Amino acid sequence: MSYESMLIEKRDIIKSILCQHYNLPRDRSEVRVSRRNILGFAGENKQYSLYVSALGHKYKIFAKVSDKAGHEYDNLRFLEMNSSLEYVYFPRPVGFINIGKEQLLLLEHIDGFQNLSKILCRMFFRRSDRIEKIVNINKLVLRTIHDVHRNIGQIQIGSLGYEGARALDVVRTIRAIPAPMREKVTKQLYLAIKNAPKVRRGVTHGDLGARNILLSPDRVILVDWEKMQKRGFLCVDSCMFISYLVMRCLQLCIRERRVQDISDRLYRDLSNTKFAFSATGKLQDNEKVIRLAKCFAEIEVLSGYEKRTIRSVFKNIVLLRNRQIKYLVNSIIRDVDSAE
Repeated sequence: MSYESMLIEKRDIIKSILCQHYNLPRDRSEVRVSRRNILGFAGENKQYSLYVSALGHKYKIFAKVSDKAGHEYDNLRFLEMNSSLEYVYFPRPVGFINIGKEQLLLLEHIDGFQNLSKILCRMFFRRSDRIEKIVNINKLVLRTIHDVHRNIGQIQIGSLGYEGARALDVVRTIRAIPAPMREKVTKQLYLAIKNAPKVRRGVTHGDLGARNILLSPDRVILVDWEKMQKRGFLCVDSCMFISYLVMRCLQLCIRERRVQDISDRLYRDLSNTKFAFSATGKLQDNEKVIRLAKCFAEIEVLSGYEKRTIRSVFKNIVLLRNRQIKYLVNSIIRDVDSAE
C-alpha cells in the first residue's frame, strides 16, 4: 500500500488532529490530500500537502512521512515551550500519527518563503552578483542561528568531550584522506581538542544544509529538527551551515581559489558577529573554538558524502561530488594544522 493510500485511510484521525488544532467543527470539516512534487536527488518523495476547510476557513498543512517524526515533533514542542523569540524561526507542530512502520508529522504550512537550495540553484544562471548574494545570505542565516542559541533553552559551559571523540572516530574512517596523512591529522586533531578552551553549549539544530533553510527577504525559517540537541556545541551549527554553503559554491562552478576566498569571507563574518562561542568570550579563545568547529563540521560533511554512494555517473557529474571531496580533504588538513 502506498503512503498516499495510508493517508487516505487515516483521514478521520488526521481530521480530528487538524480540527482540534485550528478549532474547527469536526462534523462540518473536510480534509484533502495532495502529493508534493520535489525536484532534485533527495530520494523517494514522502512529503504531502493537506488541506482542511470548514465554515469558509481553509488551512494548508505540510506533512511528511519519517521514522523519526515523533522525535521531531517532541523537539518542535520543546522549541515552542522554551522560546522567548519575538519571531518564530521554526515550523509550528500540529501533531503526528503512526502510518505503517513509520510516522506522519503534521506542521503548519509556511507561506512567503523559498527553499535556500532552489535559490542557490538559480544562481548558476545569474552570475553577476551571486557572490554578494551568498555573503548576504550567510549574514542573515547566522543572525537567525545565533538568535535561536540566545533565546531558546539555556546556554551552559562544557568541554568538547562528545564532539571531540566523535570527530576523532569519524576522521579515522575517511578513505579520501591518504592513510599516512590520516594518522597525522588524527594526532594533530587530538592535541587541538586536548588544548581547546571550554565552550558554550545549548540548543542546536544539527543539520543546517541548504535544504533545511527557508528564506524570505528579511527572515529565515529552519526546518527538519530531527537531529536537535539540547546541549550541543553551539559553534558547530554556524560552521555546518557555512560548510554546506561553500559546497554549493563548488557546485556553481566557481573557481576553487575564488571559493577559498568566499569561505574565508564567510568565516570572517562569523567571527565578526561577536557571538561568544567560548566560555571566556575572549577573541583568541573564540577564534580557536571556531577553527575547531569548522574542522568538526567539514569532517561530518565529508563523511556524509563518502557514505552516500551515488551510483549514477550523471548525478556525480551534476553534483560535482569528487570536486567537493577533494576540497574538503585539503581544507581539513589546513584546519587541523592551524587549530593545533
